[in-house]
Amino acid sequence: MSINDLLMYGKLVGGSFSTAFGMQFSQHKFKQAESKGYFSNLHLQ
Repeated sequence: MSINDLLMYGKLVGGSFSTAFGMQFSQHKFKQAESKGYFSNLHLQ
């Protein structure tokens, strides 16, 4: 296995992991903002 192979594999694994983590994180942030009434304020304008 060359270093390039390892880098590609790491990007694939890291990419799918960070995507799943990023989605969970943004959902969490969305819920936090929602609970603070941020989005309902946006809808009113």
